[in-house]
Amino acid sequence: MVEFGELRNVDLREVWGYEDLNFTTWLAENLDRLSEVTQVPIELEEWEENVAGRFADRFVDIVARIAINDDPNDNLVVIENHLGYSDHTHLGQILDYLSSRQAKMAVWVARGV
Repeated sequence: MVEFGELRNVDLREVWGYEDLNFTTWLAENLDRLSEVTQVPIELEEWEENVAGRFADRFVDIVARIAINDDPNDNLVVIENHLGYSDHTHLGQILDYLSSRQAKMAVWVARGV
């Protein structure tokens, strides 16, 4: 016998609670799902990486590498995850992380626009 569950919309914070403690960790452990969606094979480098700033420390949610490129200096990916809607603050952070890490690609995971 097959049992079916019910699909329903839930608040993302109801599932993951906190971006940095829960969602970033889950996403880092499930980059294969992100690779599937983006069609880019990416592998974890590290998460919550400290990028020292001029006025304060900043933390890149996830730094990954494109798995098909052999040059370690030419395949960095920065991943910013956000349980809320996209906003100019997070866009600025992504641009900052791209520049700071000299990454070739950025992925922004957000609830919506």
